[in-house]
Amino acid sequence: MILVQEPWIFSDLTLKRTRAHPGYRVFLPAGPWNRRPRVCTYVKDSLASYASQLQAPFSGQPDLLPVHFHTLTLDFTLWNVYNAPDSDGVVAPRAASTTLLQQSFPNSHILCGDFNFPTGSWLPHQSGTTESERFHDHMLTQDLSALIPSESTHDRGHILDLAWVSGANLAAQCTIKVEPSLEVDSDHRTLLLYLPLSHLPPPVPSALNLSTLRTDSYSASVSRQLTGVTLTLQSASDIDRAAGWLIGVISQAAQESCKQRSNRIRSLPFWTPECQTASQNLRRARQSIRSSPAGAARAQAQAWFQTARSEFRSVFKKARQSHYDTAIAGLSDVGAVSKFTRWHKRPFAAALPPICDPVTGIWAEQSADKHTLFHQAFTNPGYAASDLDNPLLNPVETGRPIEFPALSETETPDIIRLPSEAPEWL
Repeated sequence: MILVQEPWIFSDLTLKRTRAHPGYRVFLPAGPWNRRPRVCTYVKDSLASYASQLQAPFSGQPDLLPVHFHTLTLDFTLWNVYNAPDSDGVVAPRAASTTLLQQSFPNSHILCGDFNFPTGSWLPHQSGTTESERFHDHMLTQDLSALIPSESTHDRGHILDLAWVSGANLAAQCTIKVEPSLEVDSDHRTLLLYLPLSHLPPPVPSALNLSTLRTDSYSASVSRQLTGVTLTLQSASDIDRAAGWLIGVISQAAQESCKQRSNRIRSLPFWTPECQTASQNLRRARQSIRSSPAGAARAQAQAWFQTARSEFRSVFKKARQSHYDTAIAGLSDVGAVSKFTRWHKRPFAAALPPICDPVTGIWAEQSADKHTLFHQAFTNPGYAASDLDNPLLNPVETGRPIEFPALSETETPDIIRLPSEAPEWL
């Protein structure tokens, strides 16, 4: 899991978009966005099936993001927190901590983020404020233990970023530290928190790539398993057992004669060797800033970082522009245009936030409940007349029209034969 504070958010807040990664599911604050949220959580695809975003008991607070993880051996809620400082100017100071003071944490909870609390509780040389001491006392009352890094998390020497873990047993298994290899262009350092997730169920094997089926190997495997086998079919239970056994024979033969689909993340189509070299140079420059002592060496490292970042952005933009210019110039018919614009086959990988049923008022947090609610919204006539203004059914309008060329009579049948993009459950 990756917890980001003050992430990049697209200027059109109605779209609710941020930076995505093909190997991670993105969780964003639910509800209407009147301003840019300051928290964003990325969960790896292998863990996304265990994660569900909770409907927070508060509204209008996009600086808190609770995500619940549930497995057979571990059940906890991970909070991404950004506590606005006194000089924020956007929201009331300490808005997130004020909201957390009203919450109780009965089960396993982990609170991570930027708390902006330089307090004497974990900084002996720092005098605490009334708000920080009250927050610290409330966390202790809720049986939350502080995980404090051994070094400062801010360029000014304060420990502003830390974690709170409920329960002494869970806190004893968690460790936190500043990780220089994960540094980004920020005045805050990146923290690495270890959680006891070693007892997760094994990952589900990937699907078989049937295009790689070797017919000779498949036939040999089936023949080997069927040799000397006699099936007695005298009752319905005998037929069921025989059918299950035959399914196992076919599955075993397919696994022996097919390759599995690759789960590796595909790189960008325009990622050239020049982009790779510029990216490595930028990574080395970023790491040199933290490793350089203050003074002339630090200033030289910062200048190197600024130059490396400008070079990387220039190389990246040129490679991307060249790739798409060449691809667009090679489009000759509607079929090629449809294939090129299949970006909608993999939409923005943001997790669906909790949804409120407009009729019953019940919030759907789990995937199965959201599935049922969407099915009712699209199939039940009772929703069509009364919920036209419901954001659940009302699509987002970008305000930028897309011009389509006129279609000829020969191209119309090709358009009709294109596969439908509607979800299967509709």
